[in-house]
Amino acid sequence: MKVIIHIGTEKTGTTTIQEYLFKNQQSLKNEGYYFLQSAGKRCNRALAAYCMSSDKYDDFFHKKGINDKAGKEKFRERFLNRFEEEIHSIPENIHTVIISCEQLHSRTSTYEEVLFLRDLLSSYFNEFKIICYLKEQSNLITSIYSTYLRVGGVESLGERYEKMCHPQNNYYNYEKMLLNWEDVFGIDSLSISIFSGNSFLNGDLLDDFLAQIDEVLLEKSNKKITTKNESLNYLGQQLTKAANISIAREPENVNTEQLASNLRNLISQRYKGKGEQLKQEIMSLFSESNEKVRLKFFPHLKTLFELNDSCDNNSYKVDDNNVINLSDIFTLLLKSKEVVEVSGKQSIFKSEKNRLQALQYQKSRDSNSAEGLFEEAIALNEDFKNYRDYSIFLKEQKKYEKSLAMCCLAISLEPNRPWLKELKQSIIDDASST
Repeated sequence: MKVIIHIGTEKTGTTTIQEYLFKNQQSLKNEGYYFLQSAGKRCNRALAAYCMSSDKYDDFFHKKGINDKAGKEKFRERFLNRFEEEIHSIPENIHTVIISCEQLHSRTSTYEEVLFLRDLLSSYFNEFKIICYLKEQSNLITSIYSTYLRVGGVESLGERYEKMCHPQNNYYNYEKMLLNWEDVFGIDSLSISIFSGNSFLNGDLLDDFLAQIDEVLLEKSNKKITTKNESLNYLGQQLTKAANISIAREPENVNTEQLASNLRNLISQRYKGKGEQLKQEIMSLFSESNEKVRLKFFPHLKTLFELNDSCDNNSYKVDDNNVINLSDIFTLLLKSKEVVEVSGKQSIFKSEKNRLQALQYQKSRDSNSAEGLFEEAIALNEDFKNYRDYSIFLKEQKKYEKSLAMCCLAISLEPNRPWLKELKQSIIDDASST
């Protein structure tokens, strides 16, 4: 049986592709293709987590309360059981399994981790195809910067780029990243494409992706997919940074945090597009490695990436002083008593404040204070996040019965979150092993 592994890269329309695969599972099965579900309904995120080295932990593990090797080994055992069960239950007409996870680019970043993936899949598949889209690095970091701002970042693009975007980082150095996959799976298994409308089949990402699987699928599936992961334009970036600076001045003020979040959401809706770029600086960093990728995979192109896809950073005349002035205005608005009263959610704000403080006490190992604040947060507002975080805390305290009860309440409020069910199972497993 064959497996097609779509590894991203990140910020190359992966959400669109995964939404398509999820919504068209039946039409795919009709043609002999099966979209893996045990590793995640849309993004097969758990597969990348399974392949990460034992000493690496990211947000995926933190959300599940997994922070040590024993916890990771239990996760791997549960994942492997689910994975094997699914593979063995695949209908007989299926000849190809499709896997899609952009974290296979960002998290399985070493040769050993890619080899770990190959060792897992080799037990079930005898043919491999790796699909990977490459985004010009300055465009990539601009997209990442928009995401960073949406979650509260206050640094400038230049500050972020200096820390992250350099040739030693396989995330941006496509020559090094692809070499790992080539060494493990062989160059004939790699299908590498440029993420650009001018390069896509019919100018369409989904058409391009599907043609790499089977051109028959172009006419036999629903390609009307709506996604929301759009970047901020330059003005949107500066406005969001100003809003973030205003909340950073009062980090303990939950009222401010809630309203700043509303500001960020509003800005995201109104200011979509291409953001600030450092094209020349970044392209010069990767000119040598990009040229090696071009010679290996795209010898027919003059350059790996087009140079005319830029943003006029100065079109809005927003400098650092403007950002500070805007943040002062946001701060005044956020402190306004009238704005807070209009929301009519004082108990919710208080509950959220208690939850955040409980998490801080949890990190500092003050379990008594943390437990009390979690109880107060739930008393004020029976919110999914309160039950979820309290359940994880209680699991760490080995209070499994109450942890399971809190987890079940969280599931009742958010039944479509598969990782909550995984948390529930891990609580049961831990309880049974004591």
